[in-house]
Amino acid sequence: MSADIGKRLQDTRKRRGMTQRQLASESGVSLSLIRKVEQGERADTRLETARRLAQAMRVPTTNLIADHEDAPEAAPGADDRWEAVRHALVASVRADGVTEEPTVGGVRDALESALPIFSGDRFAELSVILPPLLRDADLIAGSGQEGRAVRVRLSQLTGWLLTQTRQFEAADIALSRSLEESSDRLQAAATVSTQCCSCCGAVGCLRQGSWQRGGRMRPSLAFRGRPRRS
Repeated sequence: MSADIGKRLQDTRKRRGMTQRQLASESGVSLSLIRKVEQGERADTRLETARRLAQAMRVPTTNLIADHEDAPEAAPGADDRWEAVRHALVASVRADGVTEEPTVGGVRDALESALPIFSGDRFAELSVILPPLLRDADLIAGSGQEGRAVRVRLSQLTGWLLTQTRQFEAADIALSRSLEESSDRLQAAATVSTQCCSCCGAVGCLRQGSWQRGGRMRPSLAFRGRPRRS
């Protein structure tokens, strides 16, 4: 996560008229961790933690983890925007040395809060939120069935998004992982449907602008079976 999160956190907290101690009390994040983040000692802050801090200050999580300077909107198929997402899908993640481990509940809540961003095609926000969310999901996947279920759902949604934005190779990685780990038949069927769309796009079946004119998969299919709390 960006090293500038400390400055963004401090600026936002001060604009909200909150002390570090008040923010710690409202967010449930330790005072010592908030101090370390603001001092630039913790640039690797988890998305789960950033979300709790943002909620306490009543601002979007992306206000803390991404630059919000005016910039031209990249085309859906632009490669650079999704580089960090592609890397997060294939990079090895180890818990060794992690001082702030994600929790299943925290990652699940972060995923649920991101659903409107997926369904709203808010690509700029997704390109920022997904890399740390994918890494956290990888870490909790080894904790048991609940952790794996969260990663299956996130992988499916990521594959759906990457299919819509024509990142077909990366979409196949995400969808294949979701399909391999899924224990829910309905969810697996939705994943296969998305995977078929990705394959068609990759081999050029969606030609001459048909993708834009109506070839997009309906979000209702990809968002069927949202994560449920146990």
